[in-house]
Amino acid sequence: MHLKYHFNKKLVFLVSLAFLLIFIEIFNVAQFVFINSYSKDIEYNENGNEGNYREFNNGLNTASQDLKGRALSVTQHATISNTFFPFSLPTNVSFTLLEEWTSKNVTISYDEVSHKTDWIINGTFDDGESPWEYFGTDPTKIIHKPWQPENLEMMVEKNQVLSSGAYGYFEENITIIEPSSTNAIATLSMDYLYSLAGGTELPNMFAFVSINIGGISKNTSVSFIDLVEESWTRMSINYDINLAGQVLPENATIRAGIYVINDLNTGPKEHYLSIDNIQFAVWTKPNKPNLIIANDIEFDQDYSYENITFGKGATFINVERSRAENSEVEFTISKNPVYTEDISVYNITIVSESFKKFNSTQNGAESSTYATGSQINWQTVCSFTIPYGYTSNWAEIVKPSDWNVTSLLDGYNSEKIGSCTGYDLGSEKLTIPKGVLNPGLWTLQAISQNYILEGSVNVYNGTAYENKSRITFGDTFKINATIDNSISYQSTFMNCSIEFPNGSLYYQASKELNSNDIEFGSFIIDKNMPVGSYNVILLWTNNLSYLYRDKVGYFQFNFNIWHHTNLTPVESYIERVSGEPLLIRVNFTDYDLNTYVDFATVTYNSTLGMSGTMVYFGSGIYVADIDTSGVEIGEYYFSFNASKSFYENQTKLNLIQLNIIEQPLVLEFSSRVINAFGNSHAICRVTIKGEISNTPVPPANVSTDWDNGYSVFDYGNGTYSLNFSTNALPIGGVIEAFEIEVFANKTNFGEVSDFITLIIQPIHTLANANSTNIVTYINENFEVKVNYTVEGSGELISGGLCTVTWESTYEITNVADGIIITYHTTNLNIDVYNSLIRITKPGYEDALVSITAVINEQETNMSVLVNDIDIAQNSLVELYFRESVNLTARVFAVQEETYLTGGLLSILSNNYQKVFTESHPTYFSLIINIDGKNFSSGLNSIFLRYEKQNYTTFIFTFQFFIRAQNVILDVKINDQSILENTLIEAYYKESMNISCKAFAEIEEIYLSGGVVKLILASNEIIVPEVTDFWYNKTFSISADLFSLGINYAYLKFDLENYTTTTFSIQFYITEQTISLEVEIDGNSTPENSLIEKSFKENISISCRAFAETEAIYLPGGTLKLFIGINQFNISETANYWYNRTIGISSNFFSTGINYAYLKFELTNYTTTTYSFQFYIREQIVSLEVEIDGEYIPENFLIEKSFNNLISVSCRAFAEVETIYLTGGNLQLFIGADHFNILETVS
Repeated sequence: MHLKYHFNKKLVFLVSLAFLLIFIEIFNVAQFVFINSYSKDIEYNENGNEGNYREFNNGLNTASQDLKGRALSVTQHATISNTFFPFSLPTNVSFTLLEEWTSKNVTISYDEVSHKTDWIINGTFDDGESPWEYFGTDPTKIIHKPWQPENLEMMVEKNQVLSSGAYGYFEENITIIEPSSTNAIATLSMDYLYSLAGGTELPNMFAFVSINIGGISKNTSVSFIDLVEESWTRMSINYDINLAGQVLPENATIRAGIYVINDLNTGPKEHYLSIDNIQFAVWTKPNKPNLIIANDIEFDQDYSYENITFGKGATFINVERSRAENSEVEFTISKNPVYTEDISVYNITIVSESFKKFNSTQNGAESSTYATGSQINWQTVCSFTIPYGYTSNWAEIVKPSDWNVTSLLDGYNSEKIGSCTGYDLGSEKLTIPKGVLNPGLWTLQAISQNYILEGSVNVYNGTAYENKSRITFGDTFKINATIDNSISYQSTFMNCSIEFPNGSLYYQASKELNSNDIEFGSFIIDKNMPVGSYNVILLWTNNLSYLYRDKVGYFQFNFNIWHHTNLTPVESYIERVSGEPLLIRVNFTDYDLNTYVDFATVTYNSTLGMSGTMVYFGSGIYVADIDTSGVEIGEYYFSFNASKSFYENQTKLNLIQLNIIEQPLVLEFSSRVINAFGNSHAICRVTIKGEISNTPVPPANVSTDWDNGYSVFDYGNGTYSLNFSTNALPIGGVIEAFEIEVFANKTNFGEVSDFITLIIQPIHTLANANSTNIVTYINENFEVKVNYTVEGSGELISGGLCTVTWESTYEITNVADGIIITYHTTNLNIDVYNSLIRITKPGYEDALVSITAVINEQETNMSVLVNDIDIAQNSLVELYFRESVNLTARVFAVQEETYLTGGLLSILSNNYQKVFTESHPTYFSLIINIDGKNFSSGLNSIFLRYEKQNYTTFIFTFQFFIRAQNVILDVKINDQSILENTLIEAYYKESMNISCKAFAEIEEIYLSGGVVKLILASNEIIVPEVTDFWYNKTFSISADLFSLGINYAYLKFDLENYTTTTFSIQFYITEQTISLEVEIDGNSTPENSLIEKSFKENISISCRAFAETEAIYLPGGTLKLFIGINQFNISETANYWYNRTIGISSNFFSTGINYAYLKFELTNYTTTTYSFQFYIREQIVSLEVEIDGEYIPENFLIEKSFNNLISVSCRAFAEVETIYLTGGNLQLFIGADHFNILETVS
């Protein structure tokens, strides 16, 4: 019989398991069909118009979707510059103005302006002698004759002895106020009229004119023997005053007259010397306006020359012009005809400040894009091109003031934002400075305020809507949003989208705002809204058209829908014999929809010690297979927990009872629950049966575990009456249930026991409190009075025992009309507490009363000082990087009216967090260093959070506005300190040393670790750090780095958390001065020397050019010799010498004085000339004469008779060429007759 029983149970279990597996497979298929059918999008538009805002709503399913905004206006500025070296005036200068560019103005700068001016006062003597004065060693011998109109006259007395050094001259003192030009050629000249009247020529007396400048004299003189008589003749000298060492401006002394070099006798006749037209004309740098006229060819408008200083000036043309296509802007530069003197300009520089306007683009269109999130991220691209010749480029980008530009990447993907200005909040114009802007596509990234301040789900609670994030079945809710009221919302729209948990659209609508608060819909959670997390997206822009859109609000949040559940057993009581198969089952259902909950997590534990996770069987059924092998006889209980996201969690204790039984006895009670009153008795009948026969088996031994007295009466038929005493019960004063175990045994039947419940009811009572809901503060006491009475009659019961459950201390006081309980709140937390008051007395029902006490935190307040300055909530404190900040705070307890000690006060900002220390009682302090690791440039939100048990947590908010620390540069050039914008003069090839220190203004220290660059027009030089915080670099003035004239440069210092600092310098680079060493025919020849030569002789000229700054001889130059209108190239040979030999011929020379000069040219060196004179004599010819075939010497006496023939033969010998000459004209003179002698042969 037992084998059959176990076999049948096992068969049932296997069949059940098979059905379970089949059901799971079917359920999986059903679930797949259900889930896929549910993924269909649900579309809804509150306005019933799906197409109005398609662009506005497009792409709202992700927070990082790029959307279009307006383009930014960009202005690129550049300097256009050209330099010209005119040979003469007039000349044209110009620059190229490109398409789409606009020239704002034009500046024409003139460098090395010079004019040739005669500085002599009354050198023509038209108005008398003044300011000339006469000086002489002996006025009776060299006599000053009275003034004659238009000249001065001197006479040398006849028959006078003049000693060496005697003189008589006229003198004038002048001041030359202008500096000399670079090519300062001067001409000192005088016209003279000499008359001897047949007297003796005087070779040791000279007529002269001289000039002395700064102690250095130059003169020209002619011996009386060489003076041209009876004709006005000019004597002059040309020389370079710079090479002569005469430095202007300076005082000058001019003298003109006579001097004697050796003792002489003046002879029998007077010598008369008249002088006129004394001139000293020199090229100098003028300092006066209107010398030059610049004609704007385009508008035919003349502009005048404005003087700046000696030799420098400029013309300013404040005219704006633009071009539809590339073309030249041209000006004609000419001398002002008002001035008669010669004017020259070494170089002319034309400069135009120009600009080009365009809009930024994104993806090829004039626009920007923005990405939504907790803040709005913008991006747009600026395309910069830098045309050839357009320098000093910089740019301005007009941006919304609420954009904070966080990144500006150039075309090489290099970050440039740190080098720019105006990128932060409040600024409407971002500037990319000179030296930073380079060509390419620049990407601008910015962040702006999110103008939607808040979005929420509000659920109707029966009287009003309240903010919630979890909603359940049947709830009614709305979506609310708030936009920043600092901006205008007029004629703007907000879009709201609600997405199902699977991402499909549940709701979408756009509304025009009529206030800064807006709400969408009134939705009811029904069966069409499954459980899960719903995504809400709110989007607002300030314009529907992207062309004007630059402000965006975005808010995204979630709310959850959950359902109520129920967990029930399929079988709550199970009996098994140990080892028998056991399958326990529970049903987990959705209470709201009356459907099952699938694939939840259902776990169990049991008094067997077994636990685990149940398997989903389908239709909400979860099963677990329990192994009962080895389980002892007895009762066991299973408890369960069922959970699934978005469903109510269920925990059921002892939900299923398992009874492991054994044969052969069973107890059968007339009732398992017996009711009785106290101080009485209770009767229960029990029948003892066999398990298999199910029939009574008398007699048996029956007993219980009741310890208050009982009796057993045997009816003799297997039924027994049990009589239990209830005397003095219940002890607790409340209805008590007693579990009584009944034991039975019988020989050969074993033993069995079972339980009955005895419920004893006391006299009914009531307990009433004067207050059951108390609101108080921590550390405060409160009292409650309680009365203990008989129910119905209201009779006061005295002598009862009162007990109180309370988490702190309390006091109980019995009074005549009740009980007073004093509650203490010491050491409690801020919470809601329940106190249970129980009053008991034997024979009476326990009376209970519950008290609810709400314990509130004590309110707190905080005062804060930053660097000893009191600040208010939300204050803005301006600081610099590297600055040390002292924070002090005190916390005040409002109810206690005292400042607090202890607790935790911390500072929070971004990822930075630090705890204050209590330096003195009630004073909390903290010193922080503003560094780039923990703080960022610009606004930093600061939170001071104070926490202490039993006190409200207080948060004090304010902001640090952090700027980069200013840096001051100390700069030295060649160890000499200089001011900013100092003009440094240097020669080409000169060595230059630059040093600088960077001083931090706030820290008051010199900085190390920075990057220092010397930025030039088209190059830059790294200035490395050396020692003692100095940055030092020595470099050479080379053509790679500098151009002649003014070079604008600046030092740039970069170091993180410090301002990028520049220091402007101007280098005025001049050509290096050259001196020439000249040898003629192997002899060193001073400048202005007179070299005497004869026709047909050769002249050997050698020259070397010495660079005075570099102290080297120069190769590679161009050397030319100029003789009159002729010029000769002189080639470089060896050892830096330039050599050439020239034959003296009538093609190039004339007899007498021939003025010549050498001209040496080499880039970046001064063009240098070297003057001298050739005095060319006719070649001496000697005649060889034969008379009648015989050679005769000169002055030979030849005797002949009348009527004799004379044969005359002659050859002419050139002594220099050492040849006999042909082609000459030979004549024989005899008395008054002459005869032509013809050339024959040889």
